[in-house]
Amino acid sequence: MLGTSPQDLFGSPGSFTRGTVDDLSGLLNAAATSTSPIVYGTGNTAYTGTEATLKAAGYRVAPRTLTISTAAHTGSYKTGAGNKVTATGTVAGVTTSEDFLLTAANGGETIRGAVAFDDPTLCVVSFPGQNDALGQFRIGVGDIVAIGSVFRSVKGHAAGVIVAQGDDNAIDAIQVAAHAIEPVAVRRIKAAAVGGNTTNVGVTVYA
Repeated sequence: MLGTSPQDLFGSPGSFTRGTVDDLSGLLNAAATSTSPIVYGTGNTAYTGTEATLKAAGYRVAPRTLTISTAAHTGSYKTGAGNKVTATGTVAGVTTSEDFLLTAANGGETIRGAVAFDDPTLCVVSFPGQNDALGQFRIGVGDIVAIGSVFRSVKGHAAGVIVAQGDDNAIDAIQVAAHAIEPVAVRRIKAAAVGGNTTNVGVTVYA
């Protein structure tokens, strides 16, 4: 398998710059809270973030985990299990939901999901009514996840570090030279810091 020439898995959109490997506004940026429930990802609440813009331009979208972020504002947010935010999409074609629980009534937090949805731009995210309309939500994208099994190579756009989960499920900080294709089997590119290491370069993944 590694004897063949690697193919950029997503064409141009297979290349994720450092800014969008962990893009907290990848789907939605700075949407005001509401005292009534609201659903994003459908109709007049469609996504406008970078990931959605790429999809609209014809790029393929990688399976990604989601993030929910809140802007700091005193007392704006409802917390706890009775006020969960729910994302619904597909995983390997099967409808799947994931709950996000807010813990900070004053905001200023980011909650990272664990589920890698097939196409994050097709996820529907439901928010319960909040305490006022003075806070803000963002919906973002996190880890980049292999379709089916593993990416068989990765490339850094500069010299640096790519934090990845390998085919043995261990998480490693891979030191990469600029523009060198590294023939390593990777299940997941980690968006957030792990063990003090953070992906600090743009990334291209290969099938």
